[in-house]
Amino acid sequence: MEIKDLTSQIKKNLIFIAIITLVASSVGFSSTKFLKSGYQQQTQLFVKVQDKNTLSENSPRVDSSNLTDTTVAILQSPDFASGADLGESQLEVRKMAPQVIRITVTAKNKDVSSQTSTKVIYSYNEKIKNLVPQANIELVGVGIPNDPTRQVLNSKIMAAFGASLGFIASLSILALAKYLKL
Repeated sequence: MEIKDLTSQIKKNLIFIAIITLVASSVGFSSTKFLKSGYQQQTQLFVKVQDKNTLSENSPRVDSSNLTDTTVAILQSPDFASGADLGESQLEVRKMAPQVIRITVTAKNKDVSSQTSTKVIYSYNEKIKNLVPQANIELVGVGIPNDPTRQVLNSKIMAAFGASLGFIASLSILALAKYLKL
């Protein structure tokens, strides 16, 4: 295939290439609206359980590995989010080890991200004391939480990336159509 033939095929299908490129660019641009952005702070927490030797015989026994799963479920529940008054902040919780979890708070402001992280820990500790007062369960920070970092996708970069993918896809479709003689 010669270059003259290739350029003539591109000129014939210029509208198709432009439409695919524009659609892909708009998808890339609008995808930034649906992905979370803002200041993100991650905190490692230890799920501390009272020593089994100090529990009385009538106290419920707590399995620490199951407790971590329960803690993650409570922190991810919509009821907890509304009770903790997270506002527009987003909370993500992940189990790291049998008694270690990581919470990630994303907020539009750096200070709000730090305050929300502290508020989540305090709210959980208060809620769990009300649910199981005999067990003495609490979340304790492991180390120093990292400083909130800005996490954002640039809409212009995503639009350019989408446009380039759309352009490549449209050229690939045209090449396959020519190869298969459609």
